[in-house]
Amino acid sequence: GQWSDFNSQVASNNDLSSLFNQLPEFLLSSKAESTQKKYRYAFNSWCKWTSQYSFSPLPASHLHISLYLIHLSETAKSVSKLNDAFYAIKWAHKLAGVADPSENNLVASVLEGAHRKIGHSVVKKEPITPHILKNIVCKYANNTCNLKDVRIACMCLLAYAGFFKILRVS
Repeated sequence: GQWSDFNSQVASNNDLSSLFNQLPEFLLSSKAESTQKKYRYAFNSWCKWTSQYSFSPLPASHLHISLYLIHLSETAKSVSKLNDAFYAIKWAHKLAGVADPSENNLVASVLEGAHRKIGHSVVKKEPITPHILKNIVCKYANNTCNLKDVRIACMCLLAYAGFFKILRVS
């Protein structure tokens, strides 16, 4: 690859060879330490997955990256795990100096689809109803409750009334 080509170009000159030996450190420094750690973990996960199917992790096939992203989308709880994997694979290819298969349209479309699939799985809570509010008051604002319980019931009533007024004004 490019690294052996680079090495052969500078091997005969001690000054250039010394500078060449610093090249990996400078390349890694292009990302923050926390990003390097995150990418290293994500790329190692990619390598483990590819070894299960006897795929080459580097250079990778755009089909294999797409399949891996689909695999992650079935197990991931957030899109950040997908993004970590995508950018870790991209960065590893960039560092290795090989063609980046993550720039393929198939990979981009799968990543976008996975984002939509994971991103839309959020289930919003139902808003509080007058019936629920009445149950809170009956439970926490009766004669047997302490002052803290009554305070909670009062805060719920005030918050509900305040939000209701805001909705009526707008």
